[in-house]
Amino acid sequence: MVPQRNPGDGFNKGRKEIFEHRVCGGSGGYAIKYPPELPTGMLRYIEKKEDTYSSSLSYGEQRILEIARALVSDPVLIILDEPAAGMNPTEKNSLAGLVKRIRARGITVLLVEHDMKFVMGITDRICVLNYGKRLALGTPAEVQANPEVVEAYLGGGD
Repeated sequence: MVPQRNPGDGFNKGRKEIFEHRVCGGSGGYAIKYPPELPTGMLRYIEKKEDTYSSSLSYGEQRILEIARALVSDPVLIILDEPAAGMNPTEKNSLAGLVKRIRARGITVLLVEHDMKFVMGITDRICVLNYGKRLALGTPAEVQANPEVVEAYLGGGD
């Protein structure tokens, strides 16, 4: 699970937090495993930040760092709790691309998010909750057309 806030203490440097080190054979050396979902440009960017403390990263960078840490364990499911919160539009677009790449690799993504524009562009199915009760379940188009969702989240048409 990738929580809303960075669980790190902020004292680890980028490379240590992003990459999983595994002992190679009997040599005692380490191999760095890059999450394959991260595009080459993002990897280059991360490598430039490898000596930066995580607490010094922007909020968007911390979110990507948290997702990258989750990906190194080869999960079958990744839970993202409000990953787009606090991000600017450019960061959200990058995040949406990353989520799509994660899904394309066959990893199930459970997304908890309030930014409906973000959600509608990257999901197959949506479950809308209102005060902890399921209000709607369906495709993005079905959910957008659901009168109960419109009433609860857009205040109806009165």
